[in-house]
Amino acid sequence: SSGLNVLFGYSGGFIIGFIFAAALAGRLAELKWSSNVLKALVGFVMSTVVIYGLGIPVLSMNAYDSDLLAATQGMLPYLGWDFVKAVIAAGLIPSAWLLVKKLDKKN
Repeated sequence: SSGLNVLFGYSGGFIIGFIFAAALAGRLAELKWSSNVLKALVGFVMSTVVIYGLGIPVLSMNAYDSDLLAATQGMLPYLGWDFVKAVIAAGLIPSAWLLVKKLDKKN
């Protein structure tokens, strides 16, 4: 599916949330949060909270009678994997920045 129906449908809040989460992650990267594993993890978790924070209410309006039911169905099944991805990314990103710095020095 495509078009405005998607933005105003079940997944619309998550799509819009992703845009804001990307902006937050970009700003945190500018502030060098991604060079520290713990700060990177906190940043990834914050970005995930933004996505769910906008996605769950829109999902609730479109598909469920309550925010609790929307969270149970639209967030809880994914939270574990989202946290695993955040941990993996937080572990890899600082090393990637070190590699970029080394490659920049060679050029």
